[in-house]
Amino acid sequence: SPYLSEGSGSSTPYSDGGALYALGLISAAGGNSEGFQKGAEVVSPSEYILKRLRSANANEIVQHGACLGLGLSAMAAWDGAGEEHEVYEELKNVLFSESAVAGEAAGLAIGLLCVGNGSERVLDEMLAYARDTQHEKIVRGLAMGMALILYGREDDAQGYIEKLAAEKSPILRHGAMFGVALAYCGTADNKAVRMLLHA
Repeated sequence: SPYLSEGSGSSTPYSDGGALYALGLISAAGGNSEGFQKGAEVVSPSEYILKRLRSANANEIVQHGACLGLGLSAMAAWDGAGEEHEVYEELKNVLFSESAVAGEAAGLAIGLLCVGNGSERVLDEMLAYARDTQHEKIVRGLAMGMALILYGREDDAQGYIEKLAAEKSPILRHGAMFGVALAYCGTADNKAVRMLLHA
C-alpha cells in the first residue's frame, strides 16, 4: 500500500493515477472484491477509489486513473435501472467537467460500470453528451463506453447500433462498429459480420 498515497506530497499525479488504475485492475471482480486495511478501517477497492476520485482536486491525471480504476473495480455493478448509482453519479460529474483527459476515462468507466446491461437511459445520456461536447477524446471514451453497455445484447442492441451508425460524428460511427463486435461477441452471427464488412 505504499503506492496508494493519500496526497502526502511525496508522489506525482502520474504515480497516484497509475496506482488507482492498478488497484482497479487487481480488483476487477464486479465491485464485490474483499476490502483491505487502510488505516483503522477496512474499505473495498471501489470505496477507496471513489473517495480518492472525490478528493482529486480537479487534477485530471489522478481523475483519469481513478475513473479507470473505479470502472474496473465496479465492473457490471449497476443495471442502469432504479435509483442512481453513487459511482455513476461521480463518473458523470467528472465527465461533465469538460476535461478531455479525465472525461475520456469517465466515459469508458461508465461503460464498464454498466457493461452488458443495455440500459437505454444510460445510453441516451451518453449519446446526448457525446453530441454536445467539443472534445474528441470525450466522444471516443463515450463511444467505447456505449459499446461496452451493448456487450452480449445481440439483437436487442440492433436499434442502438443503427442509431450510432447514422451519427454524423465519425467517432460515434466507429463506436457503432465496436458495438456490433461486443453485442455479437463469440456468436459468429452472419448479420453482424455483414454489418462490419459493409459499414
